[in-house]
Amino acid sequence: ILMHSLAEQYPGSNGRKVARMVPLYDDVVGNSRTMLAVLMGAAGLVLLLACVNVATVYVARNLGRERELAVRSALGSTRARLVQRLLAESLLVAIAGGLALYIFAGLRILKQYERGVSFLLGKYWGTKGPGLVFIPAGFAHMRRMSLSVIAMDAPAQEVITRDNAVLVTNAIAFVKVTDTQGAVYGVTNFQVAVMNLVQTTLRAIIGDMDLDQALSSRDQIKAKLKASISDDVADWGLTLKSVEIQDISPSATMQKSMEMQAAAERERKAAVTRAEGEKQATILAAEARL
Repeated sequence: ILMHSLAEQYPGSNGRKVARMVPLYDDVVGNSRTMLAVLMGAAGLVLLLACVNVATVYVARNLGRERELAVRSALGSTRARLVQRLLAESLLVAIAGGLALYIFAGLRILKQYERGVSFLLGKYWGTKGPGLVFIPAGFAHMRRMSLSVIAMDAPAQEVITRDNAVLVTNAIAFVKVTDTQGAVYGVTNFQVAVMNLVQTTLRAIIGDMDLDQALSSRDQIKAKLKASISDDVADWGLTLKSVEIQDISPSATMQKSMEMQAAAERERKAAVTRAEGEKQATILAAEARL
């Protein structure tokens, strides 16, 4: 525009020079416009690319945050499910372990010659064994009973005979449990009961005898003792196999008295024998003088 206005104002040589320069400037200006348009297009394209890049980064960041939140949420839910699963498995393991320990604590082993009288909540539950049996702990209990023959030694005791002599005697009883339920229900402790029964019965039998009869009638005392206690022990679920008198002997004071009596008797007999001898000697001497 400037070049055209100059060419019009100066029509001379200068104007012609200016006029000749107008096409050149037009080309330059046209090229400049083209270049400017290209640069502006390139700048617009760069700006567009920059905007697209910024938008892409923003969207990517938002998507990343959302994805991160989703991942964190998924991880949190996974962790929660994992914790719940671990708690459930731990609870199941604890229950299984406790149940196994409970079952193991209730196991009992009974030998071939043993039986177990069991009670569930205080009520008779049955007779168990032999072998492996289960008794629920806390709800049931069991009493072991031996089916083999039991030797019960009654302690020695002093017994007064009918003629007031003091004897020391003791006995041993051989019993066998034939009814475990009766042995538990019939008496609190059948061993103590049998020993006390043997002592009292033996005391009563010997108390009806004289000293000499008691010392010489051991088999008779044994038979009477067995016949007297057999019916009583049968009520307790027991069978009396045998009863033996271990010893019947005078007490220490009685032995001393008997020794003194025997010594006096020997002295009496010696005196009688001596007197008889003197008498015979006197008679013989008188006859000899006649």
